[in-house]
Amino acid sequence: MIEATETYLAVRRTAGFSLTNAEYLLRSFAKFAAARGLTHVRVATVIDWASEPSSVAQRHARYQTVGLFARYVQQEDARHELLPPNYFGYRKTRRVPHIYTMAEIDRLILAARQLPAAHSLQASTYATLISLLAATGLRISEALGLLLSDITDDGLLIRKSKFKKYAVRQAMPIAAAVNCADRVNSCTRTKSKLISRGIVMPTGHQGMSGVYRAADIDPLCYREV
Repeated sequence: MIEATETYLAVRRTAGFSLTNAEYLLRSFAKFAAARGLTHVRVATVIDWASEPSSVAQRHARYQTVGLFARYVQQEDARHELLPPNYFGYRKTRRVPHIYTMAEIDRLILAARQLPAAHSLQASTYATLISLLAATGLRISEALGLLLSDITDDGLLIRKSKFKKYAVRQAMPIAAAVNCADRVNSCTRTKSKLISRGIVMPTGHQGMSGVYRAADIDPLCYREV
């Protein structure tokens, strides 16, 4: 079953899925089943393995992950058992989305620029990121994957869109583009000043990805020294 798990992960990744959590869960289940001397998916075994966490949401996630795997391998080997749907009776509830007004966005940007980050790019980076998201409607992963070279006359070059598709261009309104460009340039000038003073030093990536790290790590993949 371990070999079948690796094949399944490889096939789905060719379709653009990262499957980081699925990889961990499926390998865990494969070892659990192997310890019982099993070579095929059995409903009872999946339920026993999925029931290990105390959280119903975690149990459901484990159960569903193996369920998808079972559907895949059962196409080639009917000895694998398909799982009954929603065995743990989990129902996911979603929060009602909040659409920010322009006034609220302005307050967020102002609050970001007032972050107590002396000798740091944190305030400038968060203000730039919020402006970018508001002006373009990008997903957070797409915004964090941007490089300065991705700002073009035609719009933004999106390298990390959904399903890891690259070279997708997304147009921006002229006013929004100018606003974002100004903020990026301002952040870049601040960065250059701090580097020249020896306050921060680059670590090799001049994108936005560092902004989602822990608060004690400088944004834009720059660290304090």
